Amino acid sequence: MSTLTKEIVHGKTKYIQGDYYSKKNSCSFPYRSSYELAYLYQLEADVKVVSYIYEPFNLYYNDVNSKQRVYKPDFMVLYGDGSVIITEVKPTAMLKDFDVQAKAKAAKQYLVENYKDVDISYKFVTEKHLFNSDKEYTDFIKSIK
Repeated sequence: MSTLTKEIVHGKTKYIQGDYYSKKNSCSFPYRSSYELAYLYQLEADVKVVSYIYEPFNLYYNDVNSKQRVYKPDFMVLYGDGSVIITEVKPTAMLKDFDVQAKAKAAKQYLVENYKDVDISYKFVTEKHLFNSDKEYTDFIKSIK
């Protein structure tokens, strides 16, 4: 599993971004955060995961100011049992944000309308799904730099 990591500085925050090569999919996927990279590692290691797609489709939602926006869920994951999960990787602290919830609502509605005959669901993936402790997270960050 090779990764190309670069730090992008926006204001005071550093974002870890790069490309990740997936053996399961025989292609590279971009990632825009350390959480997304950790999730890619999990997807690749999970024997139940057959394949996955990055930003599988565009959805429309109304933001906090009632302006229509485009939303691309982070991943569509196909499991060996035929089930599919659409995932959005977010820190727990952001889950109550109006726009994050509006995007989730739009995604769930889209799935109901377009995937009637598929076992498909939507879920958030947070740091609690990715790391067992703060130390595990800091060790992960050190390992990719």
